[in-house]
Order: sequence, then C-alpha cells, then structure tokens
Amino acid sequence: MFLKIMTVLAALCVLLVATMIFLGGDWRHIATFGTDTDDKPGVTVLKRQPFDDTAGNSVKSVVKAPVTAPIAYAVELGSATSFSQLSARFAEIARQNAEAGFENLEPRATLKETMEGLEARLLVGPFATHEDAAKACSGLSLPDGIICRTVPFEGERITRE
Repeated sequence: MFLKIMTVLAALCVLLVATMIFLGGDWRHIATFGTDTDDKPGVTVLKRQPFDDTAGNSVKSVVKAPVTAPIAYAVELGSATSFSQLSARFAEIARQNAEAGFENLEPRATLKETMEGLEARLLVGPFATHEDAAKACSGLSLPDGIICRTVPFEGERITRE
C-alpha cells in the first residue's frame, strides 16, 4: 500500500514539473493558488527574463569523458538456487578440467531475477579478453545441462570447496 501511495505521489510530482515546463517555469500560478498577486500591496512580481546564452562566455566548461576501468571477462557456467551449490559446481568442474588452470581463476556469483525468482549464476575468471574467455569455454568438459558462455567479470566472490 505504501509503495502505491509513493508511486502516485511521484507521478503527481512529475505531472507538476511537466506543467511548469509547459507554462514556461512561471511558479506564480501554483504558489498563489489562482489568486491575482498584482492586486495585493507590497507584493512585487518579477517577469521572467529571456535566457542570454552569450553572457558569461569568458569561462568555458570542459567536459571530460568518464574514465572506465578495463573490462575483464569470465565464463558463465550455469545457475543454481544457492551460492553453496555454485561452489560445489565450481569444485566439480575444476576437478574435471584440472589441465585448464582453474587454480588461477576465481569463482564468483551474480544474482539474476527470473520469472521463477532469484537465480545465482556461476562466473569464473578473470580473462583479459573476450577471446580468451571464449577459448576457455570451448575447451571445458562440463556436466550435462551446463552451457558455457562469456560474460563480463563481476559478482561476489564465493568459496572454493
């Protein structure tokens, strides 16, 4: 119920702001609730001034591109309902693929919302490039039903069993 009330209030605020933009930003129509402020002594209403985009050109702003961290890649090795199941799966896949160098990789888990609820997904990495992760995928021996695909390396570190 609280969420519905907050949603309605947010929608009203958006409607109010949109109306102000449509009216040119003149807040007098709302602040005075329809009364005429010109008839009241002691109230001074200033008319909105046109925007002068040539004023203040002596200082130019410089917009810098955001600095992004280098992207690492991982292989996604299926999903489970808990992090402990993912740890067990990682241990099983690492045993089956001892020559793949899993001892140098880190198991992580991400949560994804599905129609059935939250699903934990196993990510193993990092790999420097997408191609390195794809190459690792192609050489893995996986349990039935597990599909390997490359994804960005993210998520929470999980324990090794």
